[in-house]
Formats: sequence, C-alpha cells, structure tokens
Amino acid sequence: MRRPFMAFANDSGYCSSAKADLIVRSLFSSFIDESALLPPQTLAVITETGRDLHRVVCDHIAGMTDRYAIAEYRRLFDPEEVV
Repeated sequence: MRRPFMAFANDSGYCSSAKADLIVRSLFSSFIDESALLPPQTLAVITETGRDLHRVVCDHIAGMTDRYAIAEYRRLFDPEEVV
C-alpha cells in the first residue's frame, strides 16, 4: 500500500512532506500538552461530550486547511509572529 503524499501549500509553493510532518506533529504535541491552545469550540467538544482529548485533537488537525495549519504553527512557534 502506498503512503499518501502529504504537502502543505504556502505562498511560495509547497512544503516538503517532512516539513508537513513536522507541522502536524508539533501542533499535535502542543495541543495535547496545553489544551488551552485549542479554539473554544474545540474545547467545548471535550467538555460537552466527554470525548478523549487525543481524538478531538486529531479531528481538529485533520479538519485544518494547509494555510490554517501553517498559520497555527507560526502562531505557536515563530517568536516573531504577532499574537
């Protein structure tokens, strides 16, 4: 079975799959370690339904567009990003 190709679009083209992997893993770790970083509506899913944090974080990241994932990564990890 072939692995699906994973690449994120950005303003200058496409990131490599290694960079995409780094972004997804970093977002996942950050959201698991500090759930307060999640949007309020995503946190509400956990409190209202009792769903597992790991599952909710996976679903949240899976629903991100490429640009949103990159913007979230920059917000969390780029020291020059204005918060």
